[in-house]
Amino acid sequence: MDTGQPRTEIEAAAEAAQLIAAAYSPAPHTPLATAYRDTTPVPVYGPTPPVHQPDRRVVPEWAAGIAVAGVGLGCFAALTGAGIYAATAGIAKLTIWGVAAIAVPFVGISAVAIAIGTAIRCVRAAAPPVTHHHYQGAVTQHHQNITTRGAIARTRINQ
Repeated sequence: MDTGQPRTEIEAAAEAAQLIAAAYSPAPHTPLATAYRDTTPVPVYGPTPPVHQPDRRVVPEWAAGIAVAGVGLGCFAALTGAGIYAATAGIAKLTIWGVAAIAVPFVGISAVAIAIGTAIRCVRAAAPPVTHHHYQGAVTQHHQNITTRGAIARTRINQ
């Protein structure tokens, strides 16, 4: 209530606290937010053994590795050349052959490192696979029918 006289600090703080409390209190007709958590156990359909999930990648692992290594070598060679150019920009005129001659040892070392890593991976792949599983317990099976239709994809999940 405004009486025309300036308020004291205590009155202003009390009115501010009252306004803040009124702003954050729910209106009388607004329902309070509720939450419900269903704690009933999920039905188990039996002691189903684990099923092997085969790896179905579109790109072979070796091809993806070579692609990543190629991108890495290209970035390494480009940054090495840029660094050498930046270091010697005012001292000498560099040609592409000079940059290539300087980068050859670095690219060679990287190629040897990639070859060693590939050989180690191939040796590991030749080892017999581990056939035990690290998980225990019953497996539940949930079947869902998922359909997606329309120009703006509407997905419906039927359980």
